[in-house]
Amino acid sequence: MTKAPGSGSGPSSVSAAADWARPWAALAVVAFTLVVDGALVLTWPGARANLGIGADALGALLDIVVIAGPLALGAVVAARVGGPGIRRALGLRFRAIDLALGLFVALIARAVLEIVQPTVGSLGSPFADGDQTLVLVVMALGAVLLVPVCEELLFRGALQRGLETALRGSGRAVSASIAVIVSTVVFVLLHVLPYGASAPIGAVLSPALVGVASGILVAVTGRLAPGILVHVFFNLGGVLLLLF
Repeated sequence: MTKAPGSGSGPSSVSAAADWARPWAALAVVAFTLVVDGALVLTWPGARANLGIGADALGALLDIVVIAGPLALGAVVAARVGGPGIRRALGLRFRAIDLALGLFVALIARAVLEIVQPTVGSLGSPFADGDQTLVLVVMALGAVLLVPVCEELLFRGALQRGLETALRGSGRAVSASIAVIVSTVVFVLLHVLPYGASAPIGAVLSPALVGVASGILVAVTGRLAPGILVHVFFNLGGVLLLLF
């Protein structure tokens, strides 16, 4: 992701309003995507068992493709339908400062989570042999890179930025705040869906922290990259704690 040629430091590089021509059409695509993905979250475990897919590297990869893949696809379609271009609509711009912002905010969010709900359990030894090593690699790459990118494309890139544009008549601060809150709430709901009413505090707090942290950075910078990096570094911290 690179900075769009000719984009300056003025309001158009920060606000999402100029980047979406048909925000409500884009939000309709996002809503449809969320319904489909929610159904997959609930039905895929059973379908996976019925298909005889084991707990191997292929199974781990299929989990990522089936659950996270539709989110990225939905974001791209939403941007195509609602914006003048996919990169511009989703805020696909990058600056070096985004790395520092993402890491700093992710460390704060991870620290808050570990204080409230310490990470426990294990993914297994990072030095395991054979198939187990491959499974761990696939799971780690999915959790640290693939899933965060797919989720941020839809939740912060399409949903948050599209909603901010749709509500721009209420003022920049109000529209951005509502967009961050709504995208975070929906993000949390999708993550707790498999648990139902018995979702543990960690399953709620973790996506809530990521949603708020990523959402604020995306709203302030007008770029999706800091939000993606927050998510990536946050999940990386969790994976490292589970491995070591």
